[in-house]
Amino acid sequence: MSQNPLHEVYSKFRVYYYRDVFRRIQSRELSLTTTEAYCIEVIGALGSPTINEFADFIGISPPNATYKVNSMIKKGYLTSRLHQVGLSAEIRSVSTKTRRTQ
Repeated sequence: MSQNPLHEVYSKFRVYYYRDVFRRIQSRELSLTTTEAYCIEVIGALGSPTINEFADFIGISPPNATYKVNSMIKKGYLTSRLHQVGLSAEIRSVSTKTRRTQ
């Protein structure tokens, strides 16, 4: 039974995309883990979510999300600022360093 042609094209695209991601990660001095790379993709797509929004979206605890985000901030791939609504909530946004490498 043959697969849907669109599925075949998507599968090939996905494999080449992942290969490109791994090449970009390995060429960086302070490289990201694969998980961090996908977290940055999600954060960028969500458009500066709070820690809780990010944690809820990917299905992890807020403390775990905070740990992941702080690691990416230290590496320079994310920036943070205080959220307008409450002082305890922070918004994370993709840094210019990340935008240059995408």
